[in-house]
Amino acid sequence: MMHRYFLAISCIFILINTHADIGIISGNQMLESVNKQIINTNTDELKTILDTDLNVVLIDVRTPFELAKLGTIKRG
Repeated sequence: MMHRYFLAISCIFILINTHADIGIISGNQMLESVNKQIINTNTDELKTILDTDLNVVLIDVRTPFELAKLGTIKRG
């Protein structure tokens, strides 16, 4: 009787862990995936994009100190 109980619990544990691992990726894998989608642009490229495409939204995430020191960006 004890063997059946142990076997049943073991099967449930294995099934739960098998389903839990499906689709889960590590933090490093997620970071690599996101980094592949990031496009770096320089100032001139950014200015051209902002001047030519009115649908682009620029979110300026600099601190108030940085804004005071460096100034703001139009449409930022």
